[in-house]
Amino acid sequence: MTDHAPAARTAMPLPLRLALWGSLLAIFMIPTIAKATYAGMPWTVGDFVFAAVALGMLGVLIEFGYRLSDSWSYRMAATGAALGAFLLVWINLAVGFIGDEGNPLNLAYFAMLAIVLIGGALFRFRAAQMAALMLFCAVTQLAILLVGQPPMGFEWGATGVFCVGWLALAGLFRNASQS
Repeated sequence: MTDHAPAARTAMPLPLRLALWGSLLAIFMIPTIAKATYAGMPWTVGDFVFAAVALGMLGVLIEFGYRLSDSWSYRMAATGAALGAFLLVWINLAVGFIGDEGNPLNLAYFAMLAIVLIGGALFRFRAAQMAALMLFCAVTQLAILLVGQPPMGFEWGATGVFCVGWLALAGLFRNASQS
């Protein structure tokens, strides 16, 4: 069993594509409705533009991951990786993962994701290498927290959730590499 380079696969079926983009639109509508009905909603036009672009990029990444393999393990892992990256960026920009959004250590999370994206592209998003990159995410995210935060607080629980997620994605990518 070898880990073949992913070839162009079929596009996402229309019902699944409608569910994906409909869900992303519904998520976007939550702050939109809140802004229209609650005068104290602090979002600006720039916040809405950023949200639209970020959710659009998430949708594109999910569709891209779907096309990379016919394996459902790979597709679930690619979707999870895109969602994990999206949430990590969103949290970091909104409130900061360590301390507030101004803490320079939070930039290390962006570097981690950039390494995964570049590494994935260099390895042509092969499942076995993506598994290693997800393991890299788990170890790196924990290391960043160990450098920047005393052993208590919300950051530890959130990092635990992310690390378990990265490890689960590594397992899914590994499974896809063996099929």
